[in-house]
Amino acid sequence: MVGGGGPAGPAPRYVLRKMATADNPVGIYVAPGSTTVLVVEQTGRIRPITPTGLGPPVLDVSADISGTGERGLLGVAWSLNADHLYVDLTNTAGDTEIREYVWTNDRADTATQRVLLTIKQPYSNHNGGQLLVDSQGLLWIGMGDGGSAGDPENRAQNPRELLGKILRIDPTPSATAPYSIPPDNPYADGVAGRPEIWAMGLRNPWRFSIDEPTKRLIVSDVGQGDWEEIDALPVSKPGANLGWRLREGRHAFNDGDRPAGVVEPVYEYSHAYGCSVTGGVVYRGKALPELRGKYLFGDYCKGQIGALTPGAPLWRRQALGITQQQLTSFGVDSIGEVWLTSGDGVVSKLVRAT
Repeated sequence: MVGGGGPAGPAPRYVLRKMATADNPVGIYVAPGSTTVLVVEQTGRIRPITPTGLGPPVLDVSADISGTGERGLLGVAWSLNADHLYVDLTNTAGDTEIREYVWTNDRADTATQRVLLTIKQPYSNHNGGQLLVDSQGLLWIGMGDGGSAGDPENRAQNPRELLGKILRIDPTPSATAPYSIPPDNPYADGVAGRPEIWAMGLRNPWRFSIDEPTKRLIVSDVGQGDWEEIDALPVSKPGANLGWRLREGRHAFNDGDRPAGVVEPVYEYSHAYGCSVTGGVVYRGKALPELRGKYLFGDYCKGQIGALTPGAPLWRRQALGITQQQLTSFGVDSIGEVWLTSGDGVVSKLVRAT
């Protein structure tokens, strides 16, 4: 044995510590500069977690949404200095709406509501819903392919459609629109495609995150009939095609040709293991140092939670020995520790077993 020493001890064991109960929670967030953990309820409210439970909503849009199935209040993000809140919701017409609010005194000022973008949804599923603001202050928006099954209108591969894409915009109004277009977006001039597009070929990106130390965008894209996938993209390289509906994971779908330059996933799993990937975050906290730099994710249907170690070309999965049924989202608190939400209402925190 190189280096000597005795046999390795048992692998660390983890548990999910219940922190609160919410109404169909789909996200955990902390505003920049704050320590208050906020839970997003698909039914339309954002509520703080307090030592005694959930506090009064800091935003309530429950009257403005279609909230059944895959619709509702689906994601939020803050500007870098936390003076604006952005939300992704399904409005009463069934369409995706991206809104902005002034954020002051740890709550949204509803009188300042501004609609940045409305995207027509042809079906009731595959709404996407992830929002994030990057280190440049740009707003990223995850859009599913519009729904049904198999992307029947081939929207994900159509650069003139916003569905089946990851979008990137500058929330600053332009002279002619409520937002501006980053000049390095692949179709920024609007000639060959929609200028908002950053990447295409997605089925339903249910959660993505940017790992700032590595400058990677890590996307979980929910599969159709056989394969779930996780993709890792350099944030410095817009224009990726992730393959759907011609590819499902690293496999041909519907006898489609492989798109030129398609970016294959760094990890996939079959429906023998699960049926709907829930994307997570790279762990950067201090309480569980053996997980630092690993990407945590899970599956909605079977609940297994795993950690991926980056590699080339594929990432390696480590089972953590814990499950959470109806796993809907991951989030991090102000010190980098990981929280989870589930469709049965449980909000929990990943901790070491004692």
